[in-house]
Amino acid sequence: MPARGPNDSGAARMIACAGLAFHVLSYYVEDTGHSVRVDFECGDGLVRVWVYDPEGCVEASLESAVRALPRLLRAPLLDVEGGCGGRGSYSFEGLSRLVYSVFRRSGFYEWLKRVSASGREHFLVVGWNGAYAEGAGSEDRVNLPMLSAPLIAHTHPGLCYPSWRDVLSAADFFSSGGLAEAIVSPVCGFMMRVTRPFSLECLEALEDAANCIRRAGGEDEYLQCLSRLGSAGCIAAEML
Repeated sequence: MPARGPNDSGAARMIACAGLAFHVLSYYVEDTGHSVRVDFECGDGLVRVWVYDPEGCVEASLESAVRALPRLLRAPLLDVEGGCGGRGSYSFEGLSRLVYSVFRRSGFYEWLKRVSASGREHFLVVGWNGAYAEGAGSEDRVNLPMLSAPLIAHTHPGLCYPSWRDVLSAADFFSSGGLAEAIVSPVCGFMMRVTRPFSLECLEALEDAANCIRRAGGEDEYLQCLSRLGSAGCIAAEML
């Protein structure tokens, strides 16, 4: 009997909300140069983001951040409302860590573990609108859709560690605004996630790690290459 499909709309919505709050924070910080944090409330079809700015909230920058999201992310979104205030509960790392935690506890993760043993690779995409989709590839490969989304995941039949192609795929995904890419196998899970706004330095670090992995001659060399993922200080690479 085939594995039942994933069913966790609450996790998908929370991942989308956290991702949108991340990009509101990113735009606001870039526009003002202020060091700020955010809070957010995730409703049905709507996310409210509050900016806590000790230097004084710049409403014009916050409004610009919210208006810019459709242009920046180029995908259907949850409705976003911005406001000044809150307690400043989340930094970039905090929002990224929340995406990790929600995915790790979600039905998506458990479903991916089940289907990873099915003989075919599968993928899962969580969209900026809080919806999600899944699909299947071949026995040893899945072609991930290159689109803007907060999270994408796929399965491996053996171990969950990324290939050099996986790392390059993550670089493209993060360049389009994505926050986290996960790999799930029957025995483990692995996630690469951004911990601050993605930059050229981050891209170069991922490309360097991918090239190193491609040339690696054994397990020890591979693990040394994998450690390069965090060399720019903007990517966390960790087991789920």
